[in-house]
Amino acid sequence: MNYLLSYVLGVLLCLGSVVYGFQHMGWWLPRWVAWYLNDFLIVPINLLLILIVMRYLKQQPGYLLSPLFITCICIGYAWFFEYYLPPISNRYTADIWDVCLYCVGGFVFFLLQKLSIREHYKQRHRQPNK
Repeated sequence: MNYLLSYVLGVLLCLGSVVYGFQHMGWWLPRWVAWYLNDFLIVPINLLLILIVMRYLKQQPGYLLSPLFITCICIGYAWFFEYYLPPISNRYTADIWDVCLYCVGGFVFFLLQKLSIREHYKQRHRQPNK
């Protein structure tokens, strides 16, 4: 597995878990962290997991998720959490900033997977020392 992806996935999961844990225990967090950080993190975390699974299943370390797939995931999160859930659950509120953060998270993932593939090919084509 690509070390960059593993490292980033671990960092994102830790960040999200810490925020969730603090909220669950009722500890104070700055508003932007409490309200928006996990909205930003959820799309890259899920797309990273999907990418890792797809690379494993296809046995293609250079496999990339398409921009259309990434966009569909962002739209799906926006629709589900900002349109569908708010009318049926008091826990969720529709917020345009959440939609923006899903999209920013998708874009960050897109850049991250490009970096990971670049790292993969650098490692693959590295010349041995003579």
